Amino acid sequence: MNERSVTSKPARAGETVKQLALNLDDKVLDRLSLLPPVDQRARLAAQYRSVKRQLINKIRTSKSPGDRLIVVTSAVAGEGKTFTSINLALSLARERDYSVLLIDGDVIKPTVSRLFGVDNLPGLLNAVRSESGDVEELLVKTTLRGFSVLSAGGNSRDATEMLASASMERVCARLLAESSRIVVVDSPPLLLTTEAQAIAQHMGQVIIVVDAQATPQRAVIDAIDALGERSGVQLVLNRAARSRLQNYYYGYGDDQSYGQNHESE
Repeated sequence: MNERSVTSKPARAGETVKQLALNLDDKVLDRLSLLPPVDQRARLAAQYRSVKRQLINKIRTSKSPGDRLIVVTSAVAGEGKTFTSINLALSLARERDYSVLLIDGDVIKPTVSRLFGVDNLPGLLNAVRSESGDVEELLVKTTLRGFSVLSAGGNSRDATEMLASASMERVCARLLAESSRIVVVDSPPLLLTTEAQAIAQHMGQVIIVVDAQATPQRAVIDAIDALGERSGVQLVLNRAARSRLQNYYYGYGDDQSYGQNHESE
């Protein structure tokens, strides 16, 4: 299997997914602006651990395999949901009992696919469109243990209908057949697209990223309402000002990495 840095060049035409292994060391992540300044990494790592612990706890106590399907979305654009998706997935990948698949579900603006250099490869919509629904062969492995990526697979005029279909449900079921796998899906904003609601209906857990400094309260309420009556919805506050108490907690004895450019808690 060939090892390729995600910052070198896009996948070449004809290059098969099985031939790829994306290089995701800290230097690459730093060039992608996915790591904060060194002096902020420990605090942000602690914040992501706090978020993922709630997700992991529900997975471990739940009787539903669907709780291993996690979608990260927002009310509107610019909330930091894609950086949250990536960094949450990276943090989850540090868990020893699980592997993690990061899916680019934002078929309108596939930033994850572009950042990881897999935007020319078949992905989610290809798997949904396929009669066999065989998605495993489309997963792109990385040099991080237990961490893989699935591109958006382009766009389509009927993307909403495809993502809401029984075929999408079958794709999700095949991904969950790997009992130790957690799936993180980066979704479009809830209030700007219909694709986001279509994806969310298949997910066991939903994270809505909220910009503490900019998102109107009404937009947050409308985004929650757009999901309908359901459980498993959590809000992640982005760019939130920290209290002195939070400074104490996050500054104590934590020197791990993985974070993002925006302050999330």
